[in-house]
Amino acid sequence: MYYTCESTQAFSFTLRWRKIQLCYNHVAMPLDIALNDVVRLRKPHPCGGYEWTVVRLGADIGMVCATCKRRVLLPRREFEKRVKKFVTRQPRADAQTRSADESRIGPMA
Repeated sequence: MYYTCESTQAFSFTLRWRKIQLCYNHVAMPLDIALNDVVRLRKPHPCGGYEWTVVRLGADIGMVCATCKRRVLLPRREFEKRVKKFVTRQPRADAQTRSADESRIGPMA
């Protein structure tokens, strides 16, 4: 079975007698998540709430239910699958702010 891709950024290789074609356009990018973002998940919490506040970032995402204040840790991959939409998002630092900070305190190492 061959995977077809119309992209010009495709390449193919042979692995154990099977030809595999990969396409760069179909690679999922990680979600841009920040602390205190409010997200709506696909399935409700047993208390009936859909909305969660992000309180921890890393390999696991910590969330607090907006209805019952229960704290839950989900692996990042599962969190990205379960998110339906962002209700509110915290402001992100753009490239100009980062470059201004670097010029003031030096480059980040």
